[in-house]
Amino acid sequence: MGSGEDILRHLIAEFGKALHLPVGDNQIAAHIAKETKLSKGTITAILKGKTKRISGNTRNKLADYFNRVAIPKIHAAWLSSPSLADFNAARAGLSAIPIRMPPDYQQKVSSVQRWLCGVHIVYQSGEHQHRRNSARSDTHMERRNLPAISDVLH
Repeated sequence: MGSGEDILRHLIAEFGKALHLPVGDNQIAAHIAKETKLSKGTITAILKGKTKRISGNTRNKLADYFNRVAIPKIHAAWLSSPSLADFNAARAGLSAIPIRMPPDYQQKVSSVQRWLCGVHIVYQSGEHQHRRNSARSDTHMERRNLPAISDVLH
């Protein structure tokens, strides 16, 4: 597999469910093409490892598509990483700890709220990694009698 293929397949495996991707390369390529306004042939070529280099326009559109659900956000330039390991290292280099929420998280949020008490500060940034360019959001979660973690998991 080529790096573009590895990276795209990794993103599909990680975010496919949240993006409601269908099963099978042809169906996935058609769905992503429709959502990104890229050609199905472009996506298919990447999935089959027939693309040596992903163009800037394609990288931007794929990053925008996966960033609908990706935390931390994927930078388009990372999609041209020489390997999946380099791509993952770039993502890990953000010093952020993403917490994946299940698709039905809204049903479970009250349980999570009971044991995630405190003040949580979240920075959301686009291409800039400087806090002065970021939007800050403070979330306060309070509860007097905290349940045991086993209560939350059941």
